[in-house]
Parts: sequence; C-alpha cells; structure tokens
Amino acid sequence: MAIRTEQMKEILDIRFDDPQKEKELCMQMLSESKDRYTEAFGRTYLGDAYHTLGRIDEALFELGRGLKLAEADGYEDLLFILYNLIGIIYMYRDDEQSALDYFFNGIELSEKMNDKMMQATLLSNIAYTYRIAGAYDKAERMTDRFYQMICETTENKSNVQLDRISYETDKIGLYLQRNEPDRAWELMQLSEIQADTGVGKYINFASYYGIKGDHKQCAMYIDTAMSILSEDVNRYESVLYQFEIIRIAIDAGLYEKALQISEISEELMEENINIGKWVKLMGYRIEIYEALGCTDELSEAYKRYFEYDTIYEEEKKQAAVTRIRRKIELIYEIDRKKQIVQRQAALFDKRSNDELTGLYNRWGLKNRIKQLYSENDSMNTTLMVATADVDFFKEYNDTYGHIAGDLCLKCVADILRQNIGDEGIICRYGGDEFLCVMSNISQAQAEQLFSKISAGLADKYIENSQSGVSDRVTISIGAVIAKQSAAMDFETLIHEADMALYEVKNNSKNGYRVKRLG
Repeated sequence: MAIRTEQMKEILDIRFDDPQKEKELCMQMLSESKDRYTEAFGRTYLGDAYHTLGRIDEALFELGRGLKLAEADGYEDLLFILYNLIGIIYMYRDDEQSALDYFFNGIELSEKMNDKMMQATLLSNIAYTYRIAGAYDKAERMTDRFYQMICETTENKSNVQLDRISYETDKIGLYLQRNEPDRAWELMQLSEIQADTGVGKYINFASYYGIKGDHKQCAMYIDTAMSILSEDVNRYESVLYQFEIIRIAIDAGLYEKALQISEISEELMEENINIGKWVKLMGYRIEIYEALGCTDELSEAYKRYFEYDTIYEEEKKQAAVTRIRRKIELIYEIDRKKQIVQRQAALFDKRSNDELTGLYNRWGLKNRIKQLYSENDSMNTTLMVATADVDFFKEYNDTYGHIAGDLCLKCVADILRQNIGDEGIICRYGGDEFLCVMSNISQAQAEQLFSKISAGLADKYIENSQSGVSDRVTISIGAVIAKQSAAMDFETLIHEADMALYEVKNNSKNGYRVKRLG
C-alpha cells in the first residue's frame, strides 16, 4: 500500500506539468491495481491526463468508469475531481446544461463535506459556463460568489491576492462581452492587473482595443496572447482561448489574423474531433471568407459547416436523452439509500403512507388532522393549509415517461420534507398534488417557506422541455391561514387553499399565493 501511495503522490505532483507522464503512470497503476479505490484513482487521473492532452472522448470514457466506482463506493475525495473534470469536458463539448449538472452535483457534495475551497472552484467553473453561453448576468453573480467564498475561506493573503487577480480579470472579460469597455478599463488600470502575465489579461486588452477601434494595439495583444498559448500543454484550454481570440479579431476586422489563428486551432482539434467546436470554427471561417472575398474557400466552409451541423444536432438530441437518464439514475440512487428508513416507517403503519413518496396518504392525513385538532384546542391557534401541484406534469409524463414522472414526484416530496420536516404534516393528496398543514405560522413565514421550496426544486435542474414557464420542473402553491375554530372545518380550509392555487395556476404558474381568513 505504501508503494501505491507513492505512485498516487507522484501522479498528483506532475499532473499539471507533464500530462504524458501522468498518463503513463496511471496506465501502469491500472495494470497493477488490486483494489477498487486504486482503480477509481487511476481511471480518474488517466481521464485527467487525456483531457489535458486534448483527447476528449478518451477522457470522458475513463472519467465515466472512475465515476461509477467512486459513486458506488462513496469515494468522496475522487467525486470532487470527477464532477469538476466531467463538467469541464461537457463545457468543451458545448453541452452547457450537462456541464452545469455535474458542477452543481459537485456543489452539493462540497456543501455536505463543508469543503469551501472546492465549492469556490466549482463556482468559478459555473461562472465560466454561463459566460460562454452568453448568460452574462448569471456569470457575474457566480463570479462574485466565487471571490466572496475565497475571501472567507483563505487565510493566506498572497493566495487571496492571486485569486483577486483572476476575479478582476474575469470581471473585465464580462464587461467587455457586454460591450461596457469603460467599466472594463477602470479595472484594467489596477496595478495587480497590469502586473499579471496570464493569457486572460492580454485577451482582455485585445478585446478592449478592438472595441475602441485601435486595430494596431488589438493585433499586438492578440500576438502576445498567442505566444503564451503556444507554450500551453493543455490543448483543451488553448482551443477555448483561441476561439475567444478569433472572435475578437473578426469583430475588429482583422480577418487575415483571424484566419491564421483558426488554422492553428484546426491543427489542435485534428486529434479529437469535437463536432460542436467544428461547427463554431466553420462559422468563423464563413465570416472570414465572406469578408476577404474568397469564393472557393467560402463554398467549402459552407459545405463543411452543414455537414458538421447535421451531426451536431443529432448529438445534442442524444445528449438531452443521456442527461435525463443521468438525472433519473441520480434521483433513484438517492431514493434507494432512503428506502430502508421509509420501509420501516411504512411497516409501522402501512395504511397511513403513500407508497411512492413515503408521505402521508389521505387516510393518514385524516388521522393526523384529528390528532392536531385535539392537541390545538385553543382559540388562539391558527392553521395553515397549503395545496401544491407540479406545473405541466401531464406534459412531463408524456415526454419523459411514467418512471421519470414518479422520480419527479419523489424529488418534490423530498424537497417538501426537507423544508417542512416535523413542523407540519405533508400529504400526497393525489396524482401530482400535495397538501401541507402547519400550526401558528405567519403569512410572511409562509411566503418565505414557499419561496425556499420553489428555489429548492429549481436547484435540482429537472429538465422539462414541455413547460410553458421554465426549462425545468416548477411547482405552484396555494395556501390559506385561518384561526382554528369548530365552525371552520378542515374541508373548508382545503377548498380555500385550492381556490388560491387555482389563482396561481390561472395567472402565471410557478409561484404561490397565501390568503388569510377571518
């Protein structure tokens, strides 16, 4: 085991400097491995080496094998790395939604383990994913959260300073992409940015001068950035940066330079064909050849563009199916680990619980309400009754199937349980409708609770392409708060809550409404 530990340490020490050596060490480790953790470790860092070498399909294959082992055996130290690396690869493959899925899986794990440094790393990658997808406001919010967490976590001031440079560089890039060059220029004058020698600084300066129409300065900074990238061993990162530079050069009218860089990118991409990147590259070529008047080359670029785009559209469809399956598997695995406790509760009084979600069914709710009324016989006691259902659930079932629908209902039940817990009664009232009862809760507290429930469901990122209000599954909630009295029977409260829910569903869905009676 000591020898194995030394091998692992050597891999970690050289992974950023010599990916070829990292690959060789991992393959040697896998040929000798006799335990599951060693295999999971070897697969993880072999995938890391392939990723750095630009061999993306091989990287994803090895990382997928490592992920299966790590998830099955709970190797949380490896799961951090795997979620992050797989997310980065999907980002490279222009599948931003899958990338975000893995990054947010990593966030959930880092919160569970209270690992704020890993959480900060993932927030940075989420910000970059939003940025390349053009969601600049989300990217800025995530960038701010990343730096705030770094400042709260890191005691070493020099490390914070380095991260501040990265933070300011990202902010500059965001301002430039939003065409706010004057805001960017204010940050670009900071001494820390001026002293930075990273490629991001020079790309930002090239972009700034391109926007301002100073083509000479723009070209000079492009050349500097390309010189730095020529030394980069990470072929994946080089292509991403080069695409940024091509865009800057085209926008500045530096078409010859843009063409030259696109040819360099094409050489780097030859080893591993990424269809999404080829579509984008041919799109750049079309713009360049049109501007330069290269008729024959333009015709060839159009031909290649449509060939790649046809394949890419099919790949995107397959990626969407894979993403849904992955979500179903993850939700199912979470459920599986809870089944022991749920079954014990069901055995205690099987008649009271809904078989699918583990919540009370109508019979169980009826008995608990009787108990609640007998316990809270004071005239000063208030009750809140809330009804909720999943928006566009029929459409979700028709699109993704009843298995996915059941898993969706389980996920909603878990979110209700997490937010309400023992402070109230939760029931699956029928189909995709849920009912919650709580005592002595104010209208403001109820609205805050429903906001958390809606946000919790949104954070699960359960895709619903058939929704009319969002790209993911949402919920509508109607509630009524009333003073408990003999004259106010429970069925009346349910009716009033249903009327509030109807108002939400009829208005906009994906929201909540709280009414007071008396």
